[in-house]
Amino acid sequence: TRDILESDIIIKGVPIKLLDTAGIRNTKDKVEILGIKKSEETLLYCELILLIYDLNLGWTKADEDLLLKIPDNTERLIVGNKIDCLNANNNNYKDKLCDVKFSALSGEGEEELINKLLHKCGASGVESLTVALNNRQKDLAYLASVSLEKVEESASNNLPWDFWTID
Repeated sequence: TRDILESDIIIKGVPIKLLDTAGIRNTKDKVEILGIKKSEETLLYCELILLIYDLNLGWTKADEDLLLKIPDNTERLIVGNKIDCLNANNNNYKDKLCDVKFSALSGEGEEELINKLLHKCGASGVESLTVALNNRQKDLAYLASVSLEKVEESASNNLPWDFWTID
């Protein structure tokens, strides 16, 4: 992935925008360097980062380096993938850092991943949708509310329809 891929999904009624970025690693390829730079910039404005690592390989220095690039004020969820491939001998010292173990292949751990993701987003349990809104969405909702109040005022003053459309 050189570009940032975006996908809007809804999990249990909560809208979430996923961004899939290029892997952050050392490279000499100029095109890959551009993708990695975009990825590093993306880290700065995300509300939550899913750091997914391969449980078979265990926690690597590259994983640790990436974790250190995540701003301190950014929520994070560390996901160990490929739990279906683990054997009894694969006991990694950093697994204690892992928030959830998951298998993208079999779906094992999916419900736990979803619940922890929603919890980190502040939308766990039965809560109103407003908790899932980001600041931009809240500002837009407020502006829409103000516009509707102006339209309501125009209507109550019996102003012509074209005045309504101005607001």
